[in-house]
Amino acid sequence: MLEILRLRLTLLNAFPGIGDVLFLSSLVESIKIKYPKIKINVLTEHCDLLKNNDSIYSINQKTTFFTFRHWYLEIRQNKNPKKHILTESLEKLGLSSQIQNPSYFVTVEERKNAVQILRTYNDKPLLAINTVTKEPTKNWLPQHWNKLIVKLAENFTLIQLGDENEIILDNTVRLAGQLNLRESISVLEKCSLFIGGVSFLMHAAASVGVKSVIIYGGRETPSNSGYSQNINLFEKMECGPCWIHEEDGEVCDNEMSCMKNINISSVYSAIKSQLR
Repeated sequence: MLEILRLRLTLLNAFPGIGDVLFLSSLVESIKIKYPKIKINVLTEHCDLLKNNDSIYSINQKTTFFTFRHWYLEIRQNKNPKKHILTESLEKLGLSSQIQNPSYFVTVEERKNAVQILRTYNDKPLLAINTVTKEPTKNWLPQHWNKLIVKLAENFTLIQLGDENEIILDNTVRLAGQLNLRESISVLEKCSLFIGGVSFLMHAAASVGVKSVIIYGGRETPSNSGYSQNINLFEKMECGPCWIHEEDGEVCDNEMSCMKNINISSVYSAIKSQLR
């Protein structure tokens, strides 16, 4: 039906998160694989992240006759451990359930700027880290981060990305809070690996071809939001996946055991494996 019409399809992103914008680009890629002639109009916040994406015909233009609202609230509410949060939209659009990596395009000027930002840190391989996400239940323990950094600092330069809420760590190059979103992604593209939680930067790494070690804990599963090229450290718990959302007033009653149980040795081994 969509391909026959050859008309514009508007994708309305129902979620404000920056990671959700990159997820939307994954949905765009799935649509274009099946319907390459469709002209896609996207309505979303943080639209700058979609700049230069040739699969998108227009951004934040008026809604078209055919408008599709992308959301995954049902999956979150049902706490399904096996269903990816894009599956609901893919099924409704009659698309393959195969999850595409997000699409993001770094400009030539942005790459030059990233080289300048990192110019004094090229004596060792670069690893990007991000310690704080928007949900406390997705954050690994600060004491674990400190010990991991000690193990890594001798052989790698640790580039700390994120916002001003990032944990204060020794032995890192703290760019957190100093870069905008596009600058952060262009710097991330220059790194050999990303290490962090389930966050915007996890999706950003996938969008520029950087493999990751993702500390999932137990809030959600890698099947819900992960990428196959990553090593995803998930802790199965009777209480999980909980999908606790702090904005809804929910709290962890299990003292974050899922995160406590992911030890430094497991993360360090995963990093070594990804860098081989």
